[in-house]
Amino acid sequence: MDGDEDGIEGGLRFRAALVAVGLLQGVGFYLLAEADWTSHTPLLIAAVTFCVLAPATFELTFGLGPLVRAGAAALGLAVPLALLGLWADYRLTGGGAVPFADHRPVFYGAVAITAYIAWPYLQAWVATGRARFPYPLLFRFAWSNAPVAAVAAAFLGVFWLVLWLWGALFGLVGVNFFRHLFERAEFAWVFSGGVFALGVAIARENERLVPALRRVVLMLFQVLAPVLAAVSLLFLAFLPFTGLDPPWGTKSATAVLVCLMFALTLFTNAVVQDGGHPLPFGRWMGWLMAATLLALPVFAGIALYAIRARIGQYGLTPERFIAQIIVVVAAAHVLAYAAGVVLQRRHWAGFVVRINPWVAPAVALVAVLLQTPLADPYAFSARDQVARLKSGRADATGFDYAFLKFRLGQPGRDALKRLAALSNHPQQAVIREKLARIAQADTYYRATLDQAPTESEIGVLRSRLVVRPEGAEVPDAVLEQVMSDHHWFADRCHDDDNACGVLVADPDRDGRSDYVFISRRPGAQLAVGQRDGRWHTATLSASGDAAETWAAFIAGDIELVEPAYYDIRIGKNRLHF
Repeated sequence: MDGDEDGIEGGLRFRAALVAVGLLQGVGFYLLAEADWTSHTPLLIAAVTFCVLAPATFELTFGLGPLVRAGAAALGLAVPLALLGLWADYRLTGGGAVPFADHRPVFYGAVAITAYIAWPYLQAWVATGRARFPYPLLFRFAWSNAPVAAVAAAFLGVFWLVLWLWGALFGLVGVNFFRHLFERAEFAWVFSGGVFALGVAIARENERLVPALRRVVLMLFQVLAPVLAAVSLLFLAFLPFTGLDPPWGTKSATAVLVCLMFALTLFTNAVVQDGGHPLPFGRWMGWLMAATLLALPVFAGIALYAIRARIGQYGLTPERFIAQIIVVVAAAHVLAYAAGVVLQRRHWAGFVVRINPWVAPAVALVAVLLQTPLADPYAFSARDQVARLKSGRADATGFDYAFLKFRLGQPGRDALKRLAALSNHPQQAVIREKLARIAQADTYYRATLDQAPTESEIGVLRSRLVVRPEGAEVPDAVLEQVMSDHHWFADRCHDDDNACGVLVADPDRDGRSDYVFISRRPGAQLAVGQRDGRWHTATLSASGDAAETWAAFIAGDIELVEPAYYDIRIGKNRLHF
């Protein structure tokens, strides 16, 4: 196992074993697809997790060592994560009494991260039989699994292309049996599992294919590494002159910085490889990457400040909690690499090789902890939102009680019970009125749209609006109509100060004012007008750049423009250009 190849025992038995496992996986997926997801969801979530992980792990470890160790690796990964999914689903749905599916993408993401990190360790254990994990072995497996999956996916795609051609060819002579067979769910699931497993077998047993693909990927990343490193350092050089206001204005600064940190971490590992090769492109590459690693903590600090400021302003939500965790993990990663540069200087690459086997399991552990009460995004968000309301940082009138009930699962419903038990809050009467309303709602949509806005809520929306012309009046009935019919637009206005505006004009020249609501963000705009004694709303399409439109609106650069084409009336009907 010391060479560059994976040392797989190929042959008919190897392929047959993997195909058999793939066919069984396909049968499992078919049964799960046909199951009743309304009454046994937690059990089915666990079954899906097991059905994905156990066969996949076996397909990646079979042939590396004894069959018993490959089976133990498959079960050792799949069973605990399946049970974790069962527990998390049961806990967040309150025993399955109330449907709640928002947490499942978080769980599946955690499973994907954990499995991808765990597979190289399991492969090394199956291959060596020891709980010692040489980094060259881990590196080879970690960078080979993705190419193996890519080859198998391409093989599956070609397989279905051949089947489509098969069915179409016989369809030309009126024989539709094959097309109907291939379209049956049981055939699609079962044979897709078997064919994908065959693709894995072909990729793994080929002694040159996967190593060659691995070398190509590493080479591409090595070429891109100095480019991205130079761009990062150039950005830092510009930052003192531009300040942080432009990045904050984009609302995507944190996501971009996190992606940058992870990309540079990935490229750094491609440059370092397993520690047994000299750095490519000579000594200047080492200095450039070292300088970039020293600069990465600055990006981590900016991203952490941005997400903490957002949480401090609007409170925790599961998305912000997870974003904060991702930023912290990325920051810890780049800080460790920067420490290696400081401590080892010329030999920082060796420090990266030594620290990676410890950092990766820590990331997997964090992903698992997100499914437990120790780091549950929903429980933390519920506690934070309640604390904001109790402390007065959030106004009881505009507080989103429906968010607790329908977006945070059982922790959110428990938080509503704690709010109901409050006895000394200054807005106690408002809280009780809101809780009584929310108790009658059966969906988040009904809770947010079917309730008539209160005077206080209308006042909050009015305070957020920029009115043009200045001083023009906007009746309460207009604002109530917007909040009732298009609550999403009102939510936009609550996100930031001066995020929305309203133009008071008479575009149809009927002598009555109409009200055009615009947002600083891209998207549909609203018009509110009175017809037959009632207020009506409609969405308007917008062209051009949203930021330019907003700047012109604030400046008052507004006028009514006659249409380029008039409608054509034919009898009682009209043709619109």
